[in-house]
Amino acid sequence: MNYLIILLCLLLPCAAVSDTLIFSVFDHNPPKNIESRPLYAAISSALASNGHTMKVIYQPLKRAVTSAANGDVDGVIFLPASLSKSFQSLVLVDYPLATVSFYLFTMNNELGAEKFDCKKVIGLYSGHDDVLKSTPFMAECAATVKPRIVNHPVQLAKMLQAGRLDYLFAPKAVLPHIESKVSSKIYPEKWSRYDLDVFIYLHERNKNLAPHLANSLRMVLQGLNDQ
Repeated sequence: MNYLIILLCLLLPCAAVSDTLIFSVFDHNPPKNIESRPLYAAISSALASNGHTMKVIYQPLKRAVTSAANGDVDGVIFLPASLSKSFQSLVLVDYPLATVSFYLFTMNNELGAEKFDCKKVIGLYSGHDDVLKSTPFMAECAATVKPRIVNHPVQLAKMLQAGRLDYLFAPKAVLPHIESKVSSKIYPEKWSRYDLDVFIYLHERNKNLAPHLANSLRMVLQGLNDQ
C-alpha cells in the first residue's frame, strides 16, 4: 500500500506531521493496518497534509459517537450528515467519504414484497435507528414500528435465523460478515435500498480544521476516483 500513500502525497503535498488526532470508528471488520484500506489511507493522507497523524479506536457505534461528542476523542468517522442535528459539539467535515447502501435483509427469498409491511418486525444495531426512520419505506410506519436494537449485526443475524425478526436493517457491506456467522443465506430486499453519504465529524475543539480537511479530502478522493 506504500504506492498509494506516495500517490496521495503527490496529489496533495504532505505537510510536516506535528500532532496526532484520535478518531472513534465503528467497523464490523476493522483492518489490522489502517493503511491497508484505500479509504483509511486517504483520510490519513488528508490529515497529514494538514499537519496531523491519525489514530483510530474501534468501538460500538453508539459509543463511538458518544466518545466524540464528549471530547474523549478528536472525532468520529463514517457517519451521516443528519448527525449534526443531534450533537452540537460535533462539527461536520463537509465532504463525503463514501456512499453506503442500506437494505432490509431477510432469510425468506419467497416474500416477494414490493413495499414494507408495517406489521413486520425489524432489527437493527445501535445507532442506526435515525437512518431507518429516514428511509422512504418507513414513511407510513415510523409512528408504529418499534425496531429491536442490539449492539452488533451478528446478533441480528442470529435473531433473524431464530425467527425473532422478519428483517434486519444494515449496510450491504456487512452482509459477508453476517453470513459467515450463521448457517443460512440472507437476501437483500432490492426495493428497500437506501443510499447514505457518510462523513467525518470533528469535536468542536478542532472546528478550525474542518474546512481545510474537507478541501484536502476532496482533492485526495477525487484523485483516487480518477485512477
